[in-house]
Amino acid sequence: MPWRCEGSEARTRVVAAFDRYEEKGGAESSSVLAQAREALFVKRGLDGKDIARRGISMAMGQVTLVSTAYTTLARITNYPGLADRIRDEIASQGLGFNVARTAEECPLLLSTMHETLRLGATPKALIL
Repeated sequence: MPWRCEGSEARTRVVAAFDRYEEKGGAESSSVLAQAREALFVKRGLDGKDIARRGISMAMGQVTLVSTAYTTLARITNYPGLADRIRDEIASQGLGFNVARTAEECPLLLSTMHETLRLGATPKALIL
């Protein structure tokens, strides 16, 4: 299947690019988050190539996260009053809002995020 070859070749090129990034010091000149992530990987015994492979997964995860967050916010603004209701729901938790307990404490926010994922995280305007 041609798409498999193209995908595999693309992954090989991206891994090589991440590998070059790691060889040049990568996270040393990056964000505190990237530095902490790299330190954890090294502590766990990963070498540069393993870190590079994980870099692909992390990058793709970030793309998915940003797309979902953006689309969730875009959808919220399309429904009058929804932003206020979600804001009130979060505010009712006070300064001790716990993200891990979102399902229990903020069912409206959670259901909005689930609905965004169900409908597709990329707005149709971005696809065109």
